[in-house]
Amino acid sequence: MYWCLWASRAGLHIRGNRARGKATALRLAASVYGGPSYMQRWRTTDNALKAIAAQHCDSLLILDELAQVEGKVAGECVYMLANEQSKACATRNGAPPARLSWRLLFLSAGELGLADHMAEGMKRTRTGQEVRMADIPADAGAGLGAFENLHDFASGAVFSGHLTREAQVCYGAPGRAFLEWACDNAEGLGKRVRARVQALARQWVPDGASGQVERVAARFALVGAAGELATEAQLTGWPVGESERAACVCFEAWLRARGGAGNGEVVSMLRAVRRFLESHGEGRFTWWHRASDDHNAKTLQRAGFRRMVDKDGKPIKSDAEHQREYGECMAPTDGECVSVEHFVLPEVFRAEVCQGFDCQAVARFLLEHVALPPGAGRSFVCKQRLPGMGLPNFHRIRPALFAIDVQPVVPAWLGLCTRLHGLPPGGSHAGRLVGRGKISPRAAISETHQNVHQRFLRSRQKVGLSCNGDRPARP
Repeated sequence: MYWCLWASRAGLHIRGNRARGKATALRLAASVYGGPSYMQRWRTTDNALKAIAAQHCDSLLILDELAQVEGKVAGECVYMLANEQSKACATRNGAPPARLSWRLLFLSAGELGLADHMAEGMKRTRTGQEVRMADIPADAGAGLGAFENLHDFASGAVFSGHLTREAQVCYGAPGRAFLEWACDNAEGLGKRVRARVQALARQWVPDGASGQVERVAARFALVGAAGELATEAQLTGWPVGESERAACVCFEAWLRARGGAGNGEVVSMLRAVRRFLESHGEGRFTWWHRASDDHNAKTLQRAGFRRMVDKDGKPIKSDAEHQREYGECMAPTDGECVSVEHFVLPEVFRAEVCQGFDCQAVARFLLEHVALPPGAGRSFVCKQRLPGMGLPNFHRIRPALFAIDVQPVVPAWLGLCTRLHGLPPGGSHAGRLVGRGKISPRAAISETHQNVHQRFLRSRQKVGLSCNGDRPARP
């Protein structure tokens, strides 16, 4: 299908605690193409991984237990798999050997996501790595781990054991049968897949979303479209639309876990600045009004100054003003009405606050969100006179920084559906948008797949969303 889409290759990662059904999901995916030995492990060197990727060219590469690869090289492995080429090197005489290349989609699982695992190896995750391997929480929202329905089994463990046993004795046939069907229906298949993927991506992606979100949406849409083709080939036994519904649920789970539909670098910048001020706001910033006080505690490794602002927006610049306003001891009620703005020294801002980011880009983002007011005639810094420091440059960060919203963005049509059914806004996914009037997620999951599917289609029609994937009319 990737040949039809001309898309950049990448992968998906199922993340969750133990006994959530992650390994079972990988075994079922592996059974489409081969037996239990088809599933690989992350416990390998990056050199061996390139050979494994080349062996799985034009197929699905399944890798279990991300924690088994070192955190400091995990990000490089993701880049290598998604970029479809091995590392270039030279032989003894300086001539370049043949490089391995491949084309595949990889599926991974682990208890940690890529960002958390790389953090253990003292590495910071790049947005490109997170986009290339999208994290999916192993939680279907039904209290059953990765499962939505136990199909009359006593527990999730029993259901998982049944699926594992069946995957060990029945495997390989669906993958070959799908290839035969695709070859028999090759005429116009590429155009059909591209049209369907584009329609699903337009339907799922919120307005104003970044190109990173659109790329990941296209990946999930391709999975959903391929599942619908397998249903059309009579290989799944699913009702029409079930594969696309499931892919939509996974995409929305990724979008919620990501923290919004905006640019990933921008969110990372905001979190980096917040993290620095939250960690060092007390210990490395000197109170402005006590900067010239000989009895003030000394600030070690000073990053700047912090200034108190009263409820009317007036800054407290001297100890005398503080005494006049609040006396020797500030009352708790007065403390709730004041805010604190931070003046960060420029070299600290560049080397520590913006570590790993372009400091100009970080300052520009804060300026756009009214969290960094510049001085007169200056781009990002301001000049303030301080005792013993003359007129240094500062980056003035206002308390508005902590009010910038980085919560997940929910598609407009999904939010409308949740309101119609009385469900919490942003807390539901398409699989729960069922029922006539109002129905709980638990009750929805207990329904048969056919009834769930029919109710889901009726919900889409109720809000003006056509069943052929066209973009809904905005309310």
